[in-house]
Amino acid sequence: MTEVIESLDEVLGSGAESMLREVMKRRLLNGVAVGVIRNGKSYIRLAGDGVDQHARIELGSVTKTYTAELLGILAARGIVRLDDPLSRFVPGNRQAGPRPITLLDLATHRSGLPRVPLGVPLLSLDPYASYSEGMLERYLIRKSLQLPKQPKYLYGNLGYSVLGYALAKAAGTTYAELLEREILLPLGMTETALALGQPQPNLLPGYSRGGLRTPHWHFQACAPCGGLCSTALDQLKYAEWLLQDPQRLAMQAQAQISGGEIGLSWAFFPGGRICWHNGATFGFSSWLSIDREHRTALVILSNRMAPTLLRALAGNFQRFLDGRPVVPLRGDYGRTLATMLDVYRFLVWPFSIVLSPLVGVIARIPLLLRIPVLFALGYGVERLIALFK
Repeated sequence: MTEVIESLDEVLGSGAESMLREVMKRRLLNGVAVGVIRNGKSYIRLAGDGVDQHARIELGSVTKTYTAELLGILAARGIVRLDDPLSRFVPGNRQAGPRPITLLDLATHRSGLPRVPLGVPLLSLDPYASYSEGMLERYLIRKSLQLPKQPKYLYGNLGYSVLGYALAKAAGTTYAELLEREILLPLGMTETALALGQPQPNLLPGYSRGGLRTPHWHFQACAPCGGLCSTALDQLKYAEWLLQDPQRLAMQAQAQISGGEIGLSWAFFPGGRICWHNGATFGFSSWLSIDREHRTALVILSNRMAPTLLRALAGNFQRFLDGRPVVPLRGDYGRTLATMLDVYRFLVWPFSIVLSPLVGVIARIPLLLRIPVLFALGYGVERLIALFK
């Protein structure tokens, strides 16, 4: 049974509630649900218009932890192995080699694949809606599924989209059906579903970092990397399940990366006691962390794109749980800059398919030179729009 509380101080200690109220007063978030598991009990603190226990938000990359759990489940049954080559699950790919990409490489972001699929309009406000499984299969059939000479950690969405595709092939079903069968139905997570185009009951409106209303995201082939919508209640069910076996495969360190270690999708705070993952779409943010030693969990869901702020809040809420000094919240976490860039993004959106290839070009420009380049590009878009007035 989950208890709805009026103040975070009831669970985290004196000062936690004032921190949350400060964030809401400064309008850094539109709505937020904070879930805490402590001493075997679950609590939820709700704030903001329209936010209740059953309000859904887009989880974004927290979805990757579900895909990682599916990998762990299928590995435990012997259906797949972590060292299975990806090519085993790609019909038509015959490009054998000495260093094949494995499922473990995909799950730890060390496959060498690009961050996002080629052809995804990154400047769109709904970038993954049109990327189909057929497009993904054609990419994989043509691609040499070999590791680069010096594989490096590169967090991305394509690798987890491919991992979900491979797991579905191994199980002889679709990713959506596999997820439903292995996790959502057994846990009674009736308010959690993939955003595959169907209506999502009680889905909150989403807001950009600068506070503008944004369209919801939809997924096809990239659902395994970020397609879930869920509620605070369901995320607490998921966290409770994770805490039942804190030594589960996905939460074990699997690879060394710069600054620490990584499990199957999960990152670790220094010391390895707490594993975490966050997520964001253009209108939502999410956070989930599991303290495996003290058996506590923290869930934060918001209908605003504010992943940096949620990470700062989560860090302080974890300090409250641990009885350590907190860090005062400073700044607006990019809101001021985002307020200006939001207008630019909405102007560019109608031309996203044409302009998206420029994102890769701009990414190669040194940071100090990007600002004048972006201003020049913005001026060009303004002139283009003026032609049609």
